[in-house]
Amino acid sequence: MMLRRLAILLSMVCSCCAESWYKGILHAHSYWSDGDVPPEEAIAWYRDRGYAFMSLTDHQLLQTDTNRWKTVSEEIYAAYVQSNGVAWGREQNKKKQIRLKTFAELAHLFNSKTFRLIPGNEANRKIGETQTHMNIINGDRAFLLPENIASFDGFIHVEKEVRDYAKKNKRPMIFMLNHPDWVYFDIQPEILLALPQITFYELCNSDGGAMFKPHAQWYNRDKFFDIVNAFRAEDGVQPLYGLGTDDAHSYRNPQGSSAPGHAWIMVRSDALNAAALIHAMERGDFYVSTGVTLADMRFMRNQLDVRVAPESGVAYTIEFFTTKKGFDRSTTLFDDPARDKKPARIGKRYSDSIGCVVKTIKGTDATYTLDADDLYVRARITSTKRPAVRASNEPEFTTAWTQPYLPRKGWF
Repeated sequence: MMLRRLAILLSMVCSCCAESWYKGILHAHSYWSDGDVPPEEAIAWYRDRGYAFMSLTDHQLLQTDTNRWKTVSEEIYAAYVQSNGVAWGREQNKKKQIRLKTFAELAHLFNSKTFRLIPGNEANRKIGETQTHMNIINGDRAFLLPENIASFDGFIHVEKEVRDYAKKNKRPMIFMLNHPDWVYFDIQPEILLALPQITFYELCNSDGGAMFKPHAQWYNRDKFFDIVNAFRAEDGVQPLYGLGTDDAHSYRNPQGSSAPGHAWIMVRSDALNAAALIHAMERGDFYVSTGVTLADMRFMRNQLDVRVAPESGVAYTIEFFTTKKGFDRSTTLFDDPARDKKPARIGKRYSDSIGCVVKTIKGTDATYTLDADDLYVRARITSTKRPAVRASNEPEFTTAWTQPYLPRKGWF
């Protein structure tokens, strides 16, 4: 038995040695929908700043149309034609237009040993005063919401379509629920509690856009994360993993609320390709960041170890969150009426026993071992550094979040 355990340990060590951390973004836009730059300019922004992978998730389409033209200014037209050639520009009805590059053309242009472009699209619909948005990552076609379908049914429909397609085509794919707090808590925890098949959502979408200040009784970003995972863990359902994204639209205005570079994910993978990255994410081997970098993060033997790669002159606080078995599952309703153009909402207030901080360390290294009554553990790492330019839905200080980890049986 000891030899078998030693062999497993050596195998894990060797596997870890072959793994690397890859910085990536899975929600961004371009001229293909409502971004303010051609797709190659959006991709180059990330590649040139050390990102290893990205998905350009334009609304309601995958970039496959070989005859898609965009009307642009004289200045942009001149620069684009100079860089790409006259065949990439035309004049239509006295307006200057450029042809947008397809995903295949973009992948050929950008894919390398150090950067990978992953296909994706954002499916969205507004029904009444509620927005429904979701990203589909690594599909080879667009996945869309049917007309006039409510948020709940829309998520069921598209998630199942994506899951069935991935299985049939043996293609690893991700379905993710986007910005539940936009425009004003349009997607509440109850939806993710009722749909355990949804594994990924945007914990931190830094593009606040036209968001409204939340009512005092609404859950905050961390409370939302803990509510869903507490119920799921106690009910024996797979955890919900959080993502960090820019949802970038405004690449030429670094002061804008939807500028790039504010929130991302770091994935530990043994290869830089869509399949390996997605498999790593499916096992929760990634974290979210708005500026904090982790030197390491491990969950072994029911112990979460976090080690920060510190910046000079910056201090860090590491907090471990959990919810205990048998937590108070009751809720109370409250009414948040319409005001200042904000839509009305009926909200639920959840127990304070959900998402408790059980350990706090001032420093760069911390460990938490699950107690017998802990349903899960996750960590939030907060620095004393403010973002150079803070997006409207970004924390005041640079932050990182691990995923929630549930107790595991056996030696590891």
